[in-house]
Amino acid sequence: MGGIMESTIKKLNCHLFRVCGKYYVYDVPKNVILKVNRDTYNEIKELSIEEQSDYKGDNNTIKELLSEGYLSSQYIEKIEHPMTRNIESALDNSLHMLTLQVTQNCNLRCKYCVYSGSYINRKHNNKRMSFETAKKAIDYYILHSSQMPKLRFGFYGGEPTLEIELIRKCVSYINGCSLGKPVEYNLTTNATILNRDIIQFFIDNHFYLTISLDGSKEIQDKNRVYAESGKGTFDKVIENIGWLRKEFPDFLQRVHFNMVMDPVDGYSISNDFFMKDERVKGIEVNASQKNDVNYTEEIAKTPEYYMNRSYEQFKVIFDYYRDIKEDISPLVTGYLGGIKNNIADMLKGDESGYKIGHPGGPCVPGLQRLFVNADGNFYPCERTNEDSAMMIIGNVEDGIDIDKAKTLLNVGKISENVCKKCWAFRFCTSCAVYAEDKDKLSTEKRLSRCDSIRSAVETNFREYCILKELKMDFEELEETD
Repeated sequence: MGGIMESTIKKLNCHLFRVCGKYYVYDVPKNVILKVNRDTYNEIKELSIEEQSDYKGDNNTIKELLSEGYLSSQYIEKIEHPMTRNIESALDNSLHMLTLQVTQNCNLRCKYCVYSGSYINRKHNNKRMSFETAKKAIDYYILHSSQMPKLRFGFYGGEPTLEIELIRKCVSYINGCSLGKPVEYNLTTNATILNRDIIQFFIDNHFYLTISLDGSKEIQDKNRVYAESGKGTFDKVIENIGWLRKEFPDFLQRVHFNMVMDPVDGYSISNDFFMKDERVKGIEVNASQKNDVNYTEEIAKTPEYYMNRSYEQFKVIFDYYRDIKEDISPLVTGYLGGIKNNIADMLKGDESGYKIGHPGGPCVPGLQRLFVNADGNFYPCERTNEDSAMMIIGNVEDGIDIDKAKTLLNVGKISENVCKKCWAFRFCTSCAVYAEDKDKLSTEKRLSRCDSIRSAVETNFREYCILKELKMDFEELEETD
């Protein structure tokens, strides 16, 4: 212990927080959360305010932590994504999925859709993908997914079933050149023009189907309306789900709903609908929020929204410990898994020295979900701004531009000085999509989300620590999911 008093600690790289009367320190370089008593917490808080040349106190816990390498002043020295050196090999051999934008047209005008006119980019039009463009994209994907155990394709719109004949041709072509690999197809639809022939085609070709449905008639008809009449779509969607459930019950295992929460009306109306309405009960629901990327207005949420969501999350936790298995909202069934994936699995400790790294957030552009628009341009995923040259990472003729992909992967370089000092460095959720500003990457736009990201990470830290205090076994959670 003699050398501890001479430890140079300078500006501590840590984050302190409290929850339920307990005190915690997140050690950033070590990537661990330490539970301490109040006195230690307060002393570390004092130490973290200003640079210290060495520790002169007599707190034995702090001395021990220093001796074990905690409470250091180590900060990231260089911003570089760990996949930078392997990106070319990954994009050459391991593309996970290809998403084809078969049309930019839709028979609806959903008020929150990225093509609705409420976003600075994208508007519905009659542009459709040609079969020749689709074939070139398919060939490129198959050639560059040689190390993947199966082929995965998604069909995207607009409303993709408007181009069902093009989809049939694509599927026939894919099935003929899949090289013996299993093939998985995914399609998201508003379900207004589904018919029995289309469903049989989906069944015959092992499609997974996502139906967009926001909830009760009141909620659905508020936002999801027909383009020509402006009338709501609830009745037609429910009618089609009715015969689908009756005539193709086995296919329901491959069907789930995508529900966009309406934060103005709160949470409970849609929640009650999916939990209690026999027409939809039992079908998996993926609950998402309005896409805030490039949205022209601020998306506000009412207090009732947060209260109702928190109550349903509480019931999920209660169910985990009491094994009640009833009245669990399908909108929050993934809540515990999210805490596990986003926090527990990422808090694995780090002995690397914390010198080179990149803020969390960016995936390898195009690797997980290579998106091809109707013109044949490549994008990192379907969430990007198609009107921005910055987001184009290639095309069906020339393939992926590796240098462009590297630039987007290392978007953290544009805010390097700020990112290096951020305690939430590893848990950042900001990729290039959030920095895109027309034809360039904007430092200001990227940093505009930092406060909300840090707030969300701290909330997740608190939830994680509460669950650990309740003896939740996150490894067991992995086995049971």
